[in-house]
Amino acid sequence: MTYQTSTITRSTTVTHTDVSHVIWKIKSDMFQLRLFHSMFDAEYEEDMAFDLFQWVYRGYTDLIKFQFYNPTTYLAHCEIKYDILRGQVLGSDDDAGSIPFLNLRGTSFRIVISTSVAWDRLPDQEKQTFYESLKRQWGSSNLQLQYTGGSWMQDKTYSNNSFGANRSIYRI
Repeated sequence: MTYQTSTITRSTTVTHTDVSHVIWKIKSDMFQLRLFHSMFDAEYEEDMAFDLFQWVYRGYTDLIKFQFYNPTTYLAHCEIKYDILRGQVLGSDDDAGSIPFLNLRGTSFRIVISTSVAWDRLPDQEKQTFYESLKRQWGSSNLQLQYTGGSWMQDKTYSNNSFGANRSIYRI
């Protein structure tokens, strides 16, 4: 009896265009937050879109979170989470800028990046050089939000080719 073994090597390239498309969708969500909730100004929106592109394009993040929380109790009021997906064929619900109504009155806002294995492998000097290339100040945070009484709903997938971001929303 003859046995054969074969291997298939597949590589996926994420292009500038793929990441730009997905970041543009996330930026559209930010525009809506700015327009309807006055969470930040237009300069912050532009700077943050630039920085998020850098984090995602270089593969340094797997997760982006827009968090809205009570500034005295640190209770999460709402969160918009983007799970970054690479190398998969993705379905698409690509209509950006349609965040459901969120009552964000009295909340504080922050953006959190969860770093990837690629980031963890970088030498400290390269991490510092990357931070210096960004438009906004980034750093670590010990603030741990509490999640009680709310629920998560995945509602969109922004994608281009084999790159995308699943958007989920947490609400109380």
